[in-house]
Amino acid sequence: MDFFFKPLTPAQKLKNSLLHIDSHIRSLSCPPSSKEQRKISNQLSKDGYVILHEYLSEDLLGKAQAHIKNSLEYGNFEFPVFAQSNIDKIKHKEIIDNHFLESDEHLFKMGLAFDKEDFTNLDEVVQTFKPSIFKIPFPSQSAEFSKIWLDEFILGVINCYMGLTPKLLEAYIRRNYPSEFKRTNHYWHRDLNHRSHLLKVFIFFSDCTIDNGPHEYIRGSHKDLTINGKRFFEEKEVDKIVPPDSSDRIKSIVKAGTIVIEDTRGLHRAIIPKKGYRDLGFAVFAPVPTYSILNTPCYYNISKDNYNRLSDFQKKFIPKGNILEK
Repeated sequence: MDFFFKPLTPAQKLKNSLLHIDSHIRSLSCPPSSKEQRKISNQLSKDGYVILHEYLSEDLLGKAQAHIKNSLEYGNFEFPVFAQSNIDKIKHKEIIDNHFLESDEHLFKMGLAFDKEDFTNLDEVVQTFKPSIFKIPFPSQSAEFSKIWLDEFILGVINCYMGLTPKLLEAYIRRNYPSEFKRTNHYWHRDLNHRSHLLKVFIFFSDCTIDNGPHEYIRGSHKDLTINGKRFFEEKEVDKIVPPDSSDRIKSIVKAGTIVIEDTRGLHRAIIPKKGYRDLGFAVFAPVPTYSILNTPCYYNISKDNYNRLSDFQKKFIPKGNILEK
């Protein structure tokens, strides 16, 4: 895979427009952007990110936090789960050096992950297996979670920034714990989901301090391609060009309920928590080529009843294959 990012040529831009003609057509019937949405879109274009402090209402935040708590306590998250306690630094050196790129299913076969049958209670598995991440699926029937992931003001910002109507391709929640080992997203990297149109929305369900793993982004790196050409970058490579004390290194030290919108084609990483944990929601937006609309990979589901409660504008962002008919 080519990891070298470069500006699109006029011919490539034209090709992209034709590939995503359906996304452009959908945008024609969307509500016009407000002054505030255009202002945020302009900031995104300039800096590559925007922080909406304590954006969620107390009611929505509280309900989401309760769902996350219950999901973790009752083992309603994705299995298998990577188990740091099973790592042998000598025996598994190659895997460590390869940033743990293997799937959790492959790690499980190697004895480096635990499965549903191993779950007793949350505190015990955290103590026994020392997991670094729990991944909670998007709750398909929850109207509250749909309000968060498909917030119409934020969708309008995304629409304005991209100049088309993308799809919500991924939706999930992660709890991160302290980790002895770095995995892929702990390294500086650029996302490869889409080379010309990509936004991620990060939803903070817990307070985020310097100690429990803030997200970090290099301001303007969605356009500045100085650090380029590799899948992952070591700290010293980035520190040499953008020193740790630079004002262009943006750490998300924020309160619960904060939302960060980010063009993750820019350089970013998840800092490993030193203590405690971080609960973070993820929403990935990118256009789908017209020819593959019916074959879009499905990374979350939404129930038919929940989908029917959405506005016409919100429905434009949901791939048809993600809707559960029953």
